[in-house]
Parts: sequence; structure tokens; C-alpha cells
Amino acid sequence: MASGDAHAGAHSSSHKVSAKTTCEEFLGLDESFQPEAVSWAVAYDAEGDPVAESVDVEGIETVIPFVIEECKKAPKETFWQKVKAEMKKL
Repeated sequence: MASGDAHAGAHSSSHKVSAKTTCEEFLGLDESFQPEAVSWAVAYDAEGDPVAESVDVEGIETVIPFVIEECKKAPKETFWQKVKAEMKKL
């Protein structure tokens, strides 16, 4: 674990996202990694258990701009909740 590494942040090579990742942290991720983070949020529940056998890539591409927009409005909320809310709209 990197508990002592205060500088890991968005430049970490192990882009770890979880249900506790804030929108602010999500927005700080490299744009090329954001689709992977959204895919994770779609495929797993808050405990990290798989909930989807497969992930709809087109659906993810559709929700990313909405997740980014919603996260900009509420950076302290969890990005996982934003993804789940947007996927329910599809």
C-alpha cells in the first residue's frame, strides 16, 4: 500500500478508483484513463464486487461527458454515484 505517499494523486501509475473516489479526483485523472474509471464504476458495486458480466462501451462513451459535467458541479460527491445515476438514464 502507498499509505505514506501523499503525492500519488492523479499522476500515480496505479490509477486506482473506488466507490469512494470523489468527482474532484476523477476530474484529475488523465482523460485517457477516465473511460476505464467509468467502466469500473459500471461493472462493480460499492464493495468492489462485480455486478456486470459485460460493459456497454457505447453506453460508457455516452455517459462520460455527463459524468464530467455533473462532477464539475459537485466535486466533493462520489464519482461512482454520478456514474450509476447516469447509467440508469440510458
